[in-house]
Order: sequence, then C-alpha cells, then structure tokens
Amino acid sequence: MWAFSALGGAGLSARSAAQAGLLKATQMRTFLADQLQAAGPADGVDPERAAAGLLALVDGLGLQLLSRQYAEQDAVAALDAQLALLFGTQTGLEPAHRSPGQKGRIST
Repeated sequence: MWAFSALGGAGLSARSAAQAGLLKATQMRTFLADQLQAAGPADGVDPERAAAGLLALVDGLGLQLLSRQYAEQDAVAALDAQLALLFGTQTGLEPAHRSPGQKGRIST
C-alpha cells in the first residue's frame, strides 16, 4: 500500500517505475556484455548470456554477504571461479588492486 502511495505522490505509476528499473537493468547488462566482448571471452561464450549470469551471481552473492551466510573471501572466490570459466583460465582475471595469486580479501 505504501509503495503505491509513494509512486502516486511522485507522479509515477507502478508500470512506469517497473519499466524504469527494467531499462536500468538492460543498460547494465548491455554495458557488461560489451566489456566481456572487448576482453575476449573463451570460445563459445555468449557475452549477453554471460553478462546476465554475472549480474545474477553478483546479486546473489551480495544477498549472501549481507545476511552473513557467506564470507567475503568465499564470495570473491566464487566470482573468480565464474570469471575463470568465462575466460578459459585457471584463476580468472586478476584485478589491478590484487596481487597475482592473492586469494580472499582485496587489499586497499
């Protein structure tokens, strides 16, 4: 009930609010797919589907982290493993802020 009141008060219908959220999700998926394509995924990897999968994985990991059901280093390892599958590597991509071979927490 509150959501409908808030949307109505802002001059938005539930439909337009849902469409705005869908547009942002589509833009993010397209951006990520473009980045994956530029990075050169492994043979047979569809960047659009891989982008959708990565976004779903990150959403799920975020929920697990917030509910403290997953440790930070486990979430990073899960993401690294998915990237390794997408790029056909053993360890996934090594971000610039992580030393090669470093596992778990990312130093700042």
